[in-house]
Amino acid sequence: MTKNGAAMDIPLLLGFTTQEFNGAKFGGDTPPVTDATLPTALAALGFDPATTDGFKTAYPGQSAEQLSGQAQSDAVLRAPAYRVAEARAAHNQPTWLYEFAWRSQAPEYRGMSFHCLDVPFAFDLLKAKGVTAVAGDHPPQSLADAIHKSWVSFIADGDPGAAWPRYTLDRREAMIWAEVPSVQSDPFAAQRPIWLR
Repeated sequence: MTKNGAAMDIPLLLGFTTQEFNGAKFGGDTPPVTDATLPTALAALGFDPATTDGFKTAYPGQSAEQLSGQAQSDAVLRAPAYRVAEARAAHNQPTWLYEFAWRSQAPEYRGMSFHCLDVPFAFDLLKAKGVTAVAGDHPPQSLADAIHKSWVSFIADGDPGAAWPRYTLDRREAMIWAEVPSVQSDPFAAQRPIWLR
């Protein structure tokens, strides 16, 4: 059902990985981002010097290369997902938001929760060909079971289950899929002033 082109009361489940593009290799000849080149890299995403300082504060302890990847992650997927969740919550439309935060144990991607790492968990395909190359030898089946169950529930009933509350403007709760899944209130609080103005 739509009214004036806007979806009305259609349940939506959306989310992202914590570090969507931090491990991305953007062309073999692209030089790494350094402290000296970080302001230029961030300026390409619309950052001014004051915003750059705020962004560094929101992600303490990250290298210039990591900050550049995180800025791309936030700009392309994380912040837009929050914008959609905020807009839908403002109209009381049923919305559930997640962040997949479990980090790969594979040697090339160790310590990262990158783009599409959540897919074999959501579809309960940890034993599929190629998964160990990106997730490591022993990705947690219990996490796959929990995510898959919530997705199946959402598909069947339009609700991922009682343990995962709707996204609302007063609580801004999101499911954080980690080794031990948990619901957190406003996990994007430090980044919100930068991206959601």
